[in-house]
Amino acid sequence: MKCLCTFLSLGVAAAVASDVSPVQKVISLMNGMVDKGKAEMVAEQEQFQAFVAFCENTTVEKRRRIEESQEAIELLTARIEKASADSDQLSKEIAQHQSVIDTTVAEKENATAVREKEAADFAVALKDYTDSIDAMGRALDVLKEKATNRAQASLLQLASISNTRKVSPQEASAFLDAFLQGRADDVAPHAALVQQEQPVALGYESSSGGVVGMLEKLEDQFKLERMDLKKEELKAKNAYNTVVVGLDAENADNAKSRDRKTQVRAQLLQQKATDEADLAEAQEALKDDSKYKKDLETTWAKRTSEFKARQQLRKEELEALTKATEIVSGGAVSGASEKHLSLLQRATALVSMPSKRRGANHDALAKLLQERAQTLNSFELAAVARKLESAGPFDGVVTLIKDLIAKKQAEGAQESSKQQYCETEMAANKKTRSEKTDEVEALQAAADKINATIASLGEEVATLTEDIGEMKKAVSEATAVRTKEKTNNTATIADAKAAQAAVAQAINVLQEFYAKAGQATALVQEVQQQPIPEAMDSKPYKGMGAESGGVLGMMEVIQSDFARLETETTSAESAAASEYEEFMDDSKTDIASKEKDVEHKQDRIEREQQKLLESSSDLQAVQAELNAALKTFEELKPQCADAGASYEEQKRLREQEMATLQQALDALNAAR
Repeated sequence: MKCLCTFLSLGVAAAVASDVSPVQKVISLMNGMVDKGKAEMVAEQEQFQAFVAFCENTTVEKRRRIEESQEAIELLTARIEKASADSDQLSKEIAQHQSVIDTTVAEKENATAVREKEAADFAVALKDYTDSIDAMGRALDVLKEKATNRAQASLLQLASISNTRKVSPQEASAFLDAFLQGRADDVAPHAALVQQEQPVALGYESSSGGVVGMLEKLEDQFKLERMDLKKEELKAKNAYNTVVVGLDAENADNAKSRDRKTQVRAQLLQQKATDEADLAEAQEALKDDSKYKKDLETTWAKRTSEFKARQQLRKEELEALTKATEIVSGGAVSGASEKHLSLLQRATALVSMPSKRRGANHDALAKLLQERAQTLNSFELAAVARKLESAGPFDGVVTLIKDLIAKKQAEGAQESSKQQYCETEMAANKKTRSEKTDEVEALQAAADKINATIASLGEEVATLTEDIGEMKKAVSEATAVRTKEKTNNTATIADAKAAQAAVAQAINVLQEFYAKAGQATALVQEVQQQPIPEAMDSKPYKGMGAESGGVLGMMEVIQSDFARLETETTSAESAAASEYEEFMDDSKTDIASKEKDVEHKQDRIEREQQKLLESSSDLQAVQAELNAALKTFEELKPQCADAGASYEEQKRLREQEMATLQQALDALNAAR
């Protein structure tokens, strides 16, 4: 009886020491952990489904961006290679055009040198003819004054030479100067006079023969030769001009082609540089996206494996908790509160990514002139014909013809000058219009290209900006999930520590209780001296040792589970924090790279807009120059548009009139 009282007194003491028994605390804790484990298991499934959806969407988006980058790299690489090949070909063509330009410049310089020598020779020859004709005129005046005291040896020598061969102006001038200066022996005698001595002729001889006739004939000959000389000079000059125009045109065409190709080559090289920069960006983007996708897929696979393991672990833990609850709530622990131990709580971090001469009398000559006048519709030939028909003064007719010839020559020179002016101005205007038209087209094409580039860059900036926004949103969501996960893990660790303390306390209480109970019983046995009545159990009472051993064993298992929960949750928290940091680093790098791309493309947009302004200004200036050239062309058209055809016809008629007049003059001179 005393032992029973002692046992009851110890139980009352334990109850007083704690309002709730240790078993009730354990059962209540296990009950709460079961409910919490189930809720967290469902929350983890929902969280993992959102993570899987994010990974699937992000992987599809990254795969699309990688394919676009690969296509862009392939296209840009092909464009760069083509630009290099085209640039090399243009360099060869530019060198060929420059070679042609150098050749035409050299040919023009050679032609100019030859032309300058011809012009100098013509000037000398023209002066000789003019001096000789002038000297003959003065000699005739002297002879017609019957100056008989002048020695005539020099003129006789000249006459002798002219009968044997053609006399040059220089020879004639030498003899005439000697005659006019009264020097008979200054001129070397002609070879024909070495064997035959010529008599000295003094005074004036009649026009039927002699010196005067010789001089007049020689004068007419020189005048005709001078005229022929002028014609040849004009032909040579025109031929030179034609050659120069052709060379200039060839030079201009090649220069134009060279400049155009140089400009195209510069544009190709500029576009090549831009494509190379874009290629570098595309390669960098491909590298970043590929790394991001690989990291995401690795994390996805790892998280999937962890999720399955965690779910299985949660299931097993719930089963263990249920079983433990049944045990603790069984009849062995009467009146214990339901307490469930939550198994290991794991929270997964949601990762979010993101180009004819006639000999005849006056009547016949007049008739010929009249016919030619009608044929050529020439009032000048008709006037000469009327002059001959009216039997006017012979010298007057000759003078009239000479004047007409001189007039026609002057008209020819004037029209030639005008024609040359028209050809030069029209060619220059055509060249200007062609060049300015090409420049306008090139500038307009450049402006269109710049506009297209600006639009394309704008779209790229918008896409990048959208991607950056999505990535920042994903980072924000991941941060929120990570914060919640950390909070949950911290709470779980705290709960595990508290539960371990509670279980330890419960175990300690039970152990102390049963230890004391055992000692008390043994003391009673030692003191009892009296025999025990038969109604009494003679075996010593040790309390509910067997039952307490089972409960204590379960309590120790529960305590080890809480310790494992603390360790695994701490490890999971560290791994989740590490994965979160890696995700944040990748996201920051990707966002920084895209923001740098946006900044670079916005800078390019500003540069392209500045180029567009400059191109528009150049286009307006060149258009103004083209309009001015078109206005000049409209002003030149009335006087030069059909000048070529009319000039050739007028030249042909004028040359026929001059030939007819010359034939008439020759006939009149022969009739003297």
